Amino acid sequence: MEQITFRTVDVPENTQERTVFRANTAGLDRHRTIIKPDGLDFTNFRKNPIFVWAHAGSARPAEPEHILGKVVDIKATPEFVDVEVEWADQVNQKARLAKALVDSGFLRAVSIGFIPKKIRVDTIETEHGPEDVRVFEEAELVEVSLVPVPSNPDALAVVRDLLGAIGEDEIRGVVPGDASRKTAPLDTPWEAPFLRDFTDKDWDDLSDAEKRRIAKHFAWAEKDPADNWSQLKLPHHRASDGAVVWNGVRAAMSVLFGARAGVKIPDADRRKVYDHLARHYRDFGKPVPEYRDLVEGRGLEDLLDDSPPEGADDESAKRYLRALRLLSLQIQIEQLKEEIANG
Repeated sequence: MEQITFRTVDVPENTQERTVFRANTAGLDRHRTIIKPDGLDFTNFRKNPIFVWAHAGSARPAEPEHILGKVVDIKATPEFVDVEVEWADQVNQKARLAKALVDSGFLRAVSIGFIPKKIRVDTIETEHGPEDVRVFEEAELVEVSLVPVPSNPDALAVVRDLLGAIGEDEIRGVVPGDASRKTAPLDTPWEAPFLRDFTDKDWDDLSDAEKRRIAKHFAWAEKDPADNWSQLKLPHHRASDGAVVWNGVRAAMSVLFGARAGVKIPDADRRKVYDHLARHYRDFGKPVPEYRDLVEGRGLEDLLDDSPPEGADDESAKRYLRALRLLSLQIQIEQLKEEIANG
């Protein structure tokens, strides 16, 4: 099954009966990706151009009430994509509420769900210095959603954000990006890092740039930059050189979906973290577990498969099994740290 990715931007303008949303721009978003507006394929989307709430039907099951309207027009340029939405407010109470919130200025963010088709990595200059970012040159548009939080700082904004379907604790959080794309050998043991593995300073003494550098060893942070060390979750990069460690990646994926009682991350961010870790699965040539299966509790036992790598000799197999035992202990340690951080 092809993987659907999400990208969020702001809204430019609205009229009395329809609303025009800026669905995408060519700028760098807060997920540290760029989606080329002129690389989006709308062919299949035009056959069923629904406008939904919070990726209903893609990231979570959809109900009829989640359909807020339909896209009746698309304007695509090399710099942006605008969509014109006709609201279903005459037949759907939640659509009527959503439209009222948009019209009155309390809602502003829309998001696209898309299937990547062609990706490259570019090094660009950002406010934090040179940074490797993923550029989606070609992608298929799947759906357009109204969502709580914008990710694209370049979008124009005139409208604002919605609905009783998402609570306050489901908003926020960032996927910091990668400390390095270098991969450690497959049988490398995993030990989650402590702050002292990165620096001799206390967290409060670090600069914002230093905090962001450390955060890139983790899959999720509560803020950018984090206020404290405990706001960094799901480490999987080695502190010494930033290399991605396979046993760290699958430990993070298992904890993300509930192993050892899981980790406290807003549901709205869980898919972004999954996408980040899934890319590392592909870096190591490993099959990516399906998101929906993991959400529904299927396949969790396979995340910690104890089979040594194919072709491993006896010594490598022993190292691999030792790494697994360490990994199991590390998951327990991560859960204890989570419990301590939450009091």
